[in-house]
Amino acid sequence: MSVLRLDEVDYYYRPDTPVLTAVSLEMPPGQSALVLGDNGSGKSTLGRLIGGLIRPSSGTITVDGTVLSKTPSRARAGKAIYVSQISYLQFFRATLSEEIALAVAQSGQESPTDGSLEPFSLPSLDTNPRDLTYPEMWRFQLLLLGSIFRPSVLYIDEVVAPGASAQQMALRQVLRQRRHEGRVTLLAYQRFLDVGFDRVFTVARGAVSEAGTPSG
Repeated sequence: MSVLRLDEVDYYYRPDTPVLTAVSLEMPPGQSALVLGDNGSGKSTLGRLIGGLIRPSSGTITVDGTVLSKTPSRARAGKAIYVSQISYLQFFRATLSEEIALAVAQSGQESPTDGSLEPFSLPSLDTNPRDLTYPEMWRFQLLLLGSIFRPSVLYIDEVVAPGASAQQMALRQVLRQRRHEGRVTLLAYQRFLDVGFDRVFTVARGAVSEAGTPSG
């Protein structure tokens, strides 16, 4: 059974303005995909649909065999999470360790070990999240949502400093962990990233099409 399935999904901001039309795709357990498209192509809209933040104008999105729109809001974070572009406003506690403890409590997952934190190249856990650089903040958000909350489907919208080795190490770690656990991961960006994705989709003119299997 597919972890993620979209069947003939349309999304309109207005009746005469389609953003996405007839989108159908399936992703089995453990699979990852890079979603390519220009700014304004609909990548973020696709992510918000998959994350359950907005509902399709028509069609259905299914996660773990359940239609996402029928999932209670309290249970939705375990099903699908849309990771938006980073903001200081996304953090609520005074230190990284307190943010991690909050994520553990809210998700019901186990606390990460010191070894599992290493690939994220974070400063001291006593650091205030608002003192992080933007690349550090992106990695920390990836840790919290991708490795601690661990939803069945994770849609990451954009990468900060994608060419940096620390960013790629953190992303590879999350992809490996989620692949091992049978969870689906998608990342939206404007250009190809060679970090081990299984598939590549393109978003253009309202359509989502598969571009093939990445060679890297």
